[in-house]
Amino acid sequence: MGGIILKSTEIFSGTMAVMVLLTAMIVFCVFGTVLCPDRRLNKREELSCRALEQEYERQLRALLEEKGYSNSGVMMNSITQVDGDRSYIVTIHHKKIEALDNEEKSALAAECREIEVPIRNCSVYFREY
Repeated sequence: MGGIILKSTEIFSGTMAVMVLLTAMIVFCVFGTVLCPDRRLNKREELSCRALEQEYERQLRALLEEKGYSNSGVMMNSITQVDGDRSYIVTIHHKKIEALDNEEKSALAAECREIEVPIRNCSVYFREY
């Protein structure tokens, strides 16, 4: 009789171990399915935005070069809201621009604002010195 009880205990322990393992696998799969697509989407969106940012910066640099401000330092600070909307603060550094009076700086900033930003739900602000 002792052997039969031992076998029942071994079967019960083995069954419990398998059930715990299966439960852990199910929980892992559910969380993996729920969380992974969001992460991939965010990474895809981020890569897409970076490519669009680079294109915008290229167009901005081309305008500045056309205006005689080649080799300008262009810095874009990005702020991403919880809802995904983005804002950028663009700072342009160039000795000739820094020497302009406020009216001329404002006129240049207005021309820069005319470049269409290819990023949806995006605002661009130019920092003027």
